Amino acid sequence: MSIIRGSARLGVALAIVAALLSVLAGACSEVIRPGIDVGRNFLLRVADRGHPVEGLLVKLTYDDYTTLPTPVAATTDAAGIARFDDVPAGFYLVWAEHDVGIRSSISVQVSEKSPTIVTVPMSWPARTPIRVRTASGTLHHLGSLPGSKRASVSLVEAVSAHLLQTADTDEMGHFSVLNVSPGLYFLSLSSLGTSIGEIAIEVSEDAEEERLDVDLRWSDCGLHYTDRSQPKAAQSAVK
Repeated sequence: MSIIRGSARLGVALAIVAALLSVLAGACSEVIRPGIDVGRNFLLRVADRGHPVEGLLVKLTYDDYTTLPTPVAATTDAAGIARFDDVPAGFYLVWAEHDVGIRSSISVQVSEKSPTIVTVPMSWPARTPIRVRTASGTLHHLGSLPGSKRASVSLVEAVSAHLLQTADTDEMGHFSVLNVSPGLYFLSLSSLGTSIGEIAIEVSEDAEEERLDVDLRWSDCGLHYTDRSQPKAAQSAVK
């Protein structure tokens, strides 16, 4: 009996991994805007709904996401500014180390002839956070995940990616994460030890909703989620 259960568990894990590999293999692609012309020294300004994001690690790679011979990264300051200096001419992507869904990238073209200092704007995170007063709630449609009606929920500080708490859902999708201070977080979901996606939330004392109430669905592009508290018109506008 234990062998049968172990085989079934392995089969489910392999199904999840296969779905994730289909994403990595190119089932989904990010639309990259034409490169912004910058000089060898340029600035990146990162904002979350108009407010500067401090302490976020951002990286520079070639435009196919391959790493540079010498890694190039910078951390945003209190004004949300990250500085890149003496970058060789070429095409690059600038992206945040931590994000939800398909990462947001900014394409830049570095040229000796471009202006000396250009400030490139970037919005982060990729999905607008769901505002709630607590980090607990209900995740609907976990049953659409192959072989599982439960998930592990990890509360991660969004900017630093520091793991704060972990909770398990019940078969109805209910979970509780207690004593969470106001701030921006990612809920990292996993099943059978395999990551299945993240949800961006903002815990705020003046949020309209007390708890999360989220519909989940999966595709080749990974996890999609919808805040049930939003009006239908607003839900249809969420990507």
